[in-house]
Amino acid sequence: MPSTCLRDQGCAIIAASLTELVTRDENPYVPINPDELAADAIECAEAGAAIVHFHARNPDGSQAKTNDSLYREALELIAKESDVLMWPTAMSLSASSDLSLKSGLPHVWALDDHPPAGGRFRIAPFDVFRKGASPRLDPITGRLATNHDIGEYDTWSPPEALQEMLDRKLIPLIHCADVGEVRWAYHVTREGIIPPPAFIQVQFFGAALLGPSPTIRNLDACFAEWGGGDVEWLVAAQMMPSEQSLDALYDHAVERGAGIRVGLGDSGTLYPGLRNVDHVEMAVKRLEKFGLSPATPSQLLSRLEGN
Repeated sequence: MPSTCLRDQGCAIIAASLTELVTRDENPYVPINPDELAADAIECAEAGAAIVHFHARNPDGSQAKTNDSLYREALELIAKESDVLMWPTAMSLSASSDLSLKSGLPHVWALDDHPPAGGRFRIAPFDVFRKGASPRLDPITGRLATNHDIGEYDTWSPPEALQEMLDRKLIPLIHCADVGEVRWAYHVTREGIIPPPAFIQVQFFGAALLGPSPTIRNLDACFAEWGGGDVEWLVAAQMMPSEQSLDALYDHAVERGAGIRVGLGDSGTLYPGLRNVDHVEMAVKRLEKFGLSPATPSQLLSRLEGN
């Protein structure tokens, strides 16, 4: 039997996006080094975040996305005071590495091979739009298959990177930036490749022309594409055009039972005077409007592990 969804437990996920691509010039509060990242993560957890996401940065603020040592250092500092969960980013969109391959996520495997002392590294990123070859549905069986030629189908195998996460017992956070990617995730989950509950992040972009426009209608289309089965939703919206548009989208997401991702990484330029913890506190108030409390890290981990 599937474990009880967080909404039925009276809570919802708040994720804190600490950094992404935001610079100190754009927001003076963006954390850079492991000490700053850890301090922000701990503060966000105390305010109600169950999970944090950040990009490792070099001392000069430049991106160091796959530097497992910097992630590990931050996680070890976090673990001294908090059990908040964390997931690292994947490679840059412009990177030549194929993230459907095992070789595309070296920092993820390094963090699993040599876990942070006292830290909790359990959740790994899988970006559907960088998934490699897509399966098709066999028209006879309706099962996932590889279509080699007209009418010729055989069994489809999941991308190397996803299979490696599953073999390592990591929890894949399936990042979907389009409605069709939710469809892909649904069928891969239905096939039993991704164990329940699926953890799906619907990612919207405002200024970047990637995926559909960040509207309530398009969010509902993503939910509608999920054909059934155990799932936890997380909705993230970056570079939104206004506070009003973000409020409307996130209110609807929470009303539909989804968690929300907030922070400088997503809205650092929209709210230039706020810190990451301020974003989390705003998210807690948003949940309270719908009679919900923030899920704790232990509640989220227990849920994702099917307990």
